[in-house]
Amino acid sequence: MQFQEERGFSLVEVLVSVVILSIVSVSLISIFSQSLRSTRESSNETVAANLAFHAASYLQQEAIDDASPLKYATLQTLVDDGEVSPPCAADASNACQSVFEPVINGKPYSISIRLTDYTKDGVKEAHLIRSKIVVRDPQQNSAELVAIEGVISSAALNEEFPFTLSE
Repeated sequence: MQFQEERGFSLVEVLVSVVILSIVSVSLISIFSQSLRSTRESSNETVAANLAFHAASYLQQEAIDDASPLKYATLQTLVDDGEVSPPCAADASNACQSVFEPVINGKPYSISIRLTDYTKDGVKEAHLIRSKIVVRDPQQNSAELVAIEGVISSAALNEEFPFTLSE
């Protein structure tokens, strides 16, 4: 019986390859965990941005409704009060509360508003209020997630916007 010389990997070669594989695996796990964290933060900011735009739209709709607890005259009383939660207590339908204190996927958010006078060239515009809507995360020490700014009007814009075309 004659043995053929078999050539294989030595123990040192196997150990070196296992160490290299381990280093690559740890690097990939680190990259994946970083990616997951970034995705979670991005998703949270996207939800916050959508909530802010929804709150802005809700405020504008309520401002032109004289029966609303957030009608334009009420909003004018909040001008220059700093960052406040909207007065939702008078809203029997709880729609206001669901807009400004929403819970999305089991996570609560807090939305506040800051209203200031709208001025153009130093003149106060009587039918406009400048607004800043801030979405905060109460679970992270009320960290500000998103803030948007806009203008609230006292009337619905039913007329066509006047514009000129330059040729």
